This record gives sequence, C-alpha cells and structure tokens, in this order.
Amino acid sequence: MRIFSFKTLGKEFGKESELLRPAIRFGSLAVACLFLAGCLPESKNPLSSPADSLYDSHLEGDYRTEEKNETAFWHFRYRRENHGKNRKHEISPWIDVASVHYSKDRSLERDGYEVLATQIAGRKYLSFRPVPYDGSKKRPIRYGFARYEVNWRGDLRIWLASESAFVAAVKAGKLRGKVTPGKYSPSAELTGTTEHLAAFVAAGNPQDLFDGQPMVLRRIAR
Repeated sequence: MRIFSFKTLGKEFGKESELLRPAIRFGSLAVACLFLAGCLPESKNPLSSPADSLYDSHLEGDYRTEEKNETAFWHFRYRRENHGKNRKHEISPWIDVASVHYSKDRSLERDGYEVLATQIAGRKYLSFRPVPYDGSKKRPIRYGFARYEVNWRGDLRIWLASESAFVAAVKAGKLRGKVTPGKYSPSAELTGTTEHLAAFVAAGNPQDLFDGQPMVLRRIAR
C-alpha cells in the first residue's frame, strides 16, 4: 500500500522537464499533492477531451490540508472565459487549482494546476498538469491522473494513479506507451488516445488502478 503526498509530486511527475520543476508540487494538490515514495504514470493525453469533460460544481471551493509541519490552502475554481465584449463570461471545462503552503519555518510557496474532471463507469477522475507561475504560456503536455470523491460535508478525497498498475498494463500490451527503468522502480509514459485510456480505466478495478491512502482536502468554504 502506498502512502503518498502531493508534496512529492514535483519530485516525481515530470522530473525530467525543466519547465515542470518550478511549478509542480500537486504538496504542491497534497501540498497540491499527497504523493508517495514512487512515481506517477505520465500521459500524453487526458482521460477526457475538454468538450467531453465533467462539470462538477462540488469541486469548487477552498480547502485546507495539514501534514506534519506544513499547512496548505487549496482553491478550486472553474475557469471563466470571456468570448467578446458583448458576451458574458462562460464557464470553461478547465478547473484552475491554486495552492499556498507554508511550513513552521515560515517558508511560503505557491503552486498552480489546470485540471479536467471526468466521469467513467460511474466514478470520477481528474487529469491534471502544472501551470508555470513565470508568465510562460507554455503548458506541459503530460498529465497525471487521480480518482476523487466528495463526501457529505464537502471534503475532497483524492487517490493518485498507481505507477505499478500502469507499468504492468503497458508491459502486457493493454496500454500504449513505454516503460523506463528507474532507480527504485520503473515508470510509465502513456501515449494512447483519450478514448483508449478511458476504456482501460472503465474496464479496470478502481482500487487497483488508483491505490493507496487518499489525500484528504478539508473544505473550509464554497
């Protein structure tokens, strides 16, 4: 069983990319992240296209996480897009996620992500990628995946994709991609289409594909 923290995401997800290093820490979506000792599978494509993504109003709001000596605040908002002077702002399928986190030594950091929500076989998932804070318009082309639930009081529980499960799927020919050996464990880079990825997730066991202890974001406001 994995114990993960969004805090270690930046170290593992997209670790070869110079663009991602200053932006990721989704400790950076426990603080962005709860991640674990291990890597995350990376995908060229999300689990749904923007046009087919889910609008889930339960995701919007402000959250708090605490982990040892660090506290983080998370802000989830659907992006509003202006399509002209005479048109109102329209809700985009993209969710903007911003986090501010600090430790007891009073160091303060911020992170940003853009996220698509997806419903597959009755369960809800996230495709996420970090957003640079340096003003760059470039976006990393690789996505991470997670499964999520919102409970009765609005808390958000997130399970990250299992690297080992996706590595096994690539090796077995169930998913397109490549497996790269690592110092501690192999990593998977997925190249299949959105439709192929969604079909694989729909046919799989969510507890196997998205395993470990969930990261819990406690809701503080809507």
